[in-house]
Amino acid sequence: MADKNQTLLSILIPTLDSRKELYQQLCTELERQISKTKTSDTVEVLTLRDDGTATVGAKRNQLINKAQGRFTVFIDDDDTISRNYLEQIVQAIRENPQADCISFAGEITFRGKHPRKMLHSIKNHEWHYSSGEYHRPPCHITPIRRKIAASYRFANTNFAEDMDWTLRMSHDQALKQEVLLNEVLYHYHCRRLFAFQWMLDRTQSPRHALGLRFADGKTTVKSAPGKPTLLFMSNGFCAYGGGNVVLAWSLMALREKWDVTIFCSTTPDFDAVNTHFGTHLKKEDFTIRQLPFPLNRINKLDPDPFSAQQLSWLMRFCQNVSHQYDAVMTCDDEFDFGRAGIQYTHYPHMQRHMDAFLAVEDLSSGQRLRKFLSGKLRPWLLISRISLKRIKSNLMVTNSNWTAAVLRKTYDIEPIVVYPPVRWNGPRRPFEERRNTFVCLGRLSPVKRLLHIIDIVEQVRARGFEVELEIIGDEDAIAGNAYVQKVRKRIAEAGNWVHLNKSVSRKELENLVSQCRFGIHGMIDEHFGIAPAELMRAGCIVFVPNSGGQVEIVGEQPELRYDSDDDAVEKICRVLADQESQSRLLQALSERSALFNESHFMSHIQNVVADFAKGGAKP
Repeated sequence: MADKNQTLLSILIPTLDSRKELYQQLCTELERQISKTKTSDTVEVLTLRDDGTATVGAKRNQLINKAQGRFTVFIDDDDTISRNYLEQIVQAIRENPQADCISFAGEITFRGKHPRKMLHSIKNHEWHYSSGEYHRPPCHITPIRRKIAASYRFANTNFAEDMDWTLRMSHDQALKQEVLLNEVLYHYHCRRLFAFQWMLDRTQSPRHALGLRFADGKTTVKSAPGKPTLLFMSNGFCAYGGGNVVLAWSLMALREKWDVTIFCSTTPDFDAVNTHFGTHLKKEDFTIRQLPFPLNRINKLDPDPFSAQQLSWLMRFCQNVSHQYDAVMTCDDEFDFGRAGIQYTHYPHMQRHMDAFLAVEDLSSGQRLRKFLSGKLRPWLLISRISLKRIKSNLMVTNSNWTAAVLRKTYDIEPIVVYPPVRWNGPRRPFEERRNTFVCLGRLSPVKRLLHIIDIVEQVRARGFEVELEIIGDEDAIAGNAYVQKVRKRIAEAGNWVHLNKSVSRKELENLVSQCRFGIHGMIDEHFGIAPAELMRAGCIVFVPNSGGQVEIVGEQPELRYDSDDDAVEKICRVLADQESQSRLLQALSERSALFNESHFMSHIQNVVADFAKGGAKP
């Protein structure tokens, strides 16, 4: 056996009891080459054989963990090597001590026929077929520096674990320095029918463009030692919206104890997210995977802003890889992971598709395809393979008791309420030093009822209270500039006591809000209400509609919850006229604000995910 202190190469062979004859032939050839090259002191051969109980991926991981060589390489027991395989590889390692991998050519045959050349190199970034040759990045049959190879775990599966391992390493550009041997050193004896391979090769371009690969994108993460793995699915992670606040702070909460892979439609802009949400996320903290082009652009082609097309592809990809992770999670409402997972559901938006779910719930894939071809099934229901039963098997976490009641009625499940994190890093000026001004936060959308808010404050002024109104927000993607112009027109009619602050920086927002005594929110049945919670954390007395999750923000304070515009005017005027009431409300709101800070959220979400992974969080 080779001395571990001078071992150059570890040859790793996972095998089965049923392949004893093939394995013995391979070992005989390796023994011959080791003897011929006098490398018994620098080459070790490690094998792991069982009856098939362990997956190929698990056996590969065990072999890499046992290896002592400077380089590791796999030889599959049903393949063969060239007569000078060992001589060429050991010589290349000795002559190139700084190399990360020793790449070479190989030959692939299909059931013993139709030989084709395989070319492995770091110049190739994926497995593809071109001009009669198969081009691949360095893979498991390539000698790779052990420290690099060991930092990537194989998927715990018998299928495509090698492609997954290869593509993750290529994606990360882990191999920098390569020695390229042009000689054919490895013979891959593929058991696939050549006719099937021919079909795969000829349809390569359209299949890859649609994200459809024979091995369908296995994406096991590069796992940090001792950390469980978490797959986090995200349809549109960006720097706006209450849903993305929850996503950003969930990642903050989980990144230390979990090895997190983010699978998203497009690569997130962490700088913008951090600036807007106050997080400190770094790209290197995560493994990032995204939908391939053009699937990551489908949402821009679909005129329906609530389309499920892009989300359906995320579900499809997730279902193919979710079993490789210790836990899966999303903040994109209802999601079919292909297994039980954690979904933070802001509102059950999928309830509008309930009839469609029920119509296809018990159909096979073939039956769904026939319904689609006959025009009776929408494409996303076919693509996503969505199952109402699997959605109901998820742990549903939600933003308020109000939303929990809606989920309970819709899906007959018991959600867990975790209030979203609400950022406030601005100053908290003493109440008496602030202006007698109302402030309204949120996107400039009709659902926020900004015109109604202007009417309410205008009527308060008509009662003799010299108050002003600051509206702070960005143009809504759906309502667009047309609604902004309506708001501007109404402001012009009202007078100079109303001000629109559009697209302000975070620092400007915090400075402006900290100058105002009162907050007001207008949306009916708001699922939670990041904006009123933010105003409360800023030290404002906040008035909200008496509906939705926002009533939980102000708590048991009926003076702050209005049932109509007229009721809002009456309640606001009473509070404005009573300084003692103002002091009492400020104290009550200050005590509630701790329920909505970032630390409270992170602690809660950490416990929920940890308990679920142990099997204890499902009610």
